[in-house]
Amino acid sequence: LVMVLVVSITYAYFTAQATSSEQQVTTGTVKLAYSDPQNNEPYVIAQNIKPLVREDAIPRTEEGLLDQESAKAAIKTFTLTNTGSEKLFVDISLDELTLPTDLKRYDFMYALYENGKNVSNGSFEYMENGTKIMEHLVFESGESKEYQLCIWIEETNKDQSVMMNETFSAKITATGTKYWETPAEYFTFDETTGEISDYIGSDTDISIPSKINNVAVTSIGKTAFNEKNLTSVIIPNSVTSIGSNAFASCSGLTSANIPTGLTSIPESL
Repeated sequence: LVMVLVVSITYAYFTAQATSSEQQVTTGTVKLAYSDPQNNEPYVIAQNIKPLVREDAIPRTEEGLLDQESAKAAIKTFTLTNTGSEKLFVDISLDELTLPTDLKRYDFMYALYENGKNVSNGSFEYMENGTKIMEHLVFESGESKEYQLCIWIEETNKDQSVMMNETFSAKITATGTKYWETPAEYFTFDETTGEISDYIGSDTDISIPSKINNVAVTSIGKTAFNEKNLTSVIIPNSVTSIGSNAFASCSGLTSANIPTGLTSIPESL
């Protein structure tokens, strides 16, 4: 299931365009719909974008939310809705990139916000076509979430004039797949603390449940997955803390997400 939204940015102005005000692609019971506040005129204009400090590019309110009205970054707002009967994992990637060498730098930045909360950010320095900027977003059946994709030049107090003369374009692609979890019996779980302390399964690709025996999984303990033969891990957004060395010595681990509910990250995972 793939939903596509086209975004273009030119550094005298910014424009974002979708082929229609709403798109929906259906595969069986998996459905994902897109809409944006521009309806039949899905364009956003931001004049005279120049290098900005982050506080000006994407300022925050006292409540910690994105203050979109005073933001100076180029921003595209869109909503994703799971209109099917299946719970979904959703990935967001950038395709059909037009990324000149002068913009393929650490100071050409993006940030993705979900319902006002920063869930992903990075630079375009190593960006390639099809790079995922967010993975394994969880959508319950019928759930809608609003996103803002912010793109700007981070101020470095150096000459960045060459960047302002270049044009960037990309196509945002949202891909939905059926949600799945690794069986609860593969984990050692303390129901009194909500902590997973060990993994006793043999699967190399795992999706940690958000609940075990109807108790929320909120913590991954120290060394819980140390030296396990893992290649990918999906951590639910219910997890707010991860202990030190939780995934130490997992030499084959190539993919792991950072849950949006995480409040602290240890120095060593």
